[in-house]
Amino acid sequence: MLSGKNGGSTVRFVSETEIRVADVVLDLDSAAAMFSGPPTRHRFPMLKSAEMVRLYDRVLGGRRIEGVLELGIFKGGSCAFFNALLRPRVHAAVDFATEPWPALNELAADVKADGRVLELRYGLNQTDEAGLSALADRLFTDGNGESILDLVVDDASHQCDYTRQSLNVLLPRLRAGGVYAVEDWGWAHYYRDACNPWDYPTSTGPATTNLIFELTMLCAGRDDIVSEIMITPDVVLAVRGSAALPMPFDVASSYRLPGRAFRMI
Repeated sequence: MLSGKNGGSTVRFVSETEIRVADVVLDLDSAAAMFSGPPTRHRFPMLKSAEMVRLYDRVLGGRRIEGVLELGIFKGGSCAFFNALLRPRVHAAVDFATEPWPALNELAADVKADGRVLELRYGLNQTDEAGLSALADRLFTDGNGESILDLVVDDASHQCDYTRQSLNVLLPRLRAGGVYAVEDWGWAHYYRDACNPWDYPTSTGPATTNLIFELTMLCAGRDDIVSEIMITPDVVLAVRGSAALPMPFDVASSYRLPGRAFRMI
């Protein structure tokens, strides 16, 4: 359930643009994130709004999260945030960029010293289905062959086709009750003429909204695949149902639309 937790929060808001989680300070201001210098071990920029932080804290903070996989690293703020907030046993993040940030390597070393795993995989594109499959199977399968993956956060390309490719690979590997997050899904509908162009893609391809429509239809007709969905302006959270899914999986062929054709926008 996505109803949220009871009790205190480990996230402390210094302001609407600065938070502290454990030993990490995160700057939420997008301009700072884009144009500031490199991150340091205890201070990272993060391209997430205060509203997104509160949502993740409320929905995930009370859960037992064993495995986390993130698509997209950028300057590492999201890695630092989720690792400090959730303290997963196994945490991986991938990015098509090839240059690692030293601050993230330092964080990974500290996580290892704590008896946990933070693996940073550079040069891996979210469309590399074989690479994603191999990574997920290696890191998030226990000794009994069961998944320990509880959270996937897609903050990578934000493009519909690429996002769907990743979801087709990772949704079957997500543990029942786990959460699949698709961030910045609504870029095709933003009215932000004065904002930084980094705030949304310039693609003329199909809107990522199409994938959100598909997940919603899946939730309606196959709640054993997606049992619940929460839609906010910045992120969509889909909860994995209990059905065993085939690999390869295709979301587009998994919902019912009798007598109709789904028309992409």
